[in-house]
Amino acid sequence: MGGAVVPAALAAEPPRASSSPDGRIEGSGSGEPAAAERGGGGEPVWRIVDTNASIGRWPFRRLPLDTPERLLAKYESLGIAQAWVGSFDGVFHRDLDGVNARLAATCAASGGKLVPFGSVNLTMPGWEEDLRRCHERYGMGGVRLHPNYHGYDLADERFPRLLALAADRGLLVQLAVALEDPRTQPSMLQVAEVDITPLADAMRGAASATVMLLGARPRAGALAGLERIPRVLFDIARVESTAGIVGLIREVSADRVVFGTHAPFLIPESSMIKVYESELAEPHVAKLLAGNASRVGPEVVSR
Repeated sequence: MGGAVVPAALAAEPPRASSSPDGRIEGSGSGEPAAAERGGGGEPVWRIVDTNASIGRWPFRRLPLDTPERLLAKYESLGIAQAWVGSFDGVFHRDLDGVNARLAATCAASGGKLVPFGSVNLTMPGWEEDLRRCHERYGMGGVRLHPNYHGYDLADERFPRLLALAADRGLLVQLAVALEDPRTQPSMLQVAEVDITPLADAMRGAASATVMLLGARPRAGALAGLERIPRVLFDIARVESTAGIVGLIREVSADRVVFGTHAPFLIPESSMIKVYESELAEPHVAKLLAGNASRVGPEVVSR
């Protein structure tokens, strides 16, 4: 898949924010942009990695782009080079090794455009074996957790153990804070967002672990001390408004914010528009769209 060309609105040199050493946004920056190449008109062409996508059928309603073929076609049209995907089956099925095997096979058939993140359920016997198989059998670079659907919280004593085991294997841990808006959830299955408050304590017990929060809404005062933990990253799938991305970067630094769409629940264009209208300096855009992902996760494919 090719790189994405920045729309004319950004190519026209809008006001840009630059970062101070502590990650705050300030002033206007200049200098050579961090885009790997430029289009014929001089506009940046970006490498884009979607760190928050899923494949499979959501059991309660059909979603657009809910087949790998449709998802890949959409990514091709948008210039998104790669997506890190979990499986909706991993949210609801008990045979997680079967889920992870199917996910790995589907991603292998994509030629590297889809990268698998296996499911691990801490309430299931043998979850350590599922973690091992994700790494050793399926060659995954990370795992995805759904504590709210699987029935535990981040104060569970097994959670820091998972973080430590994942860190020992060099696996990125993705933590899905929310999947579905409560307003569209079936009345018999109302699932609250994951309370991320205990995460800071858990990270202190696994200092080398890296955690990426998917679908978090970093409202004022809601980061629970995580802004001071550099190995916690945030995707932008549910960050509200274009100003929200700039605000998040101000709070946690440009090195800790990654591009995520939450496709197929949300349309990928939503996250792209938020980035393109945020008026970030080009080095920050490059970090957000792929640079930070390549630093903490599986190998990022080139355009």
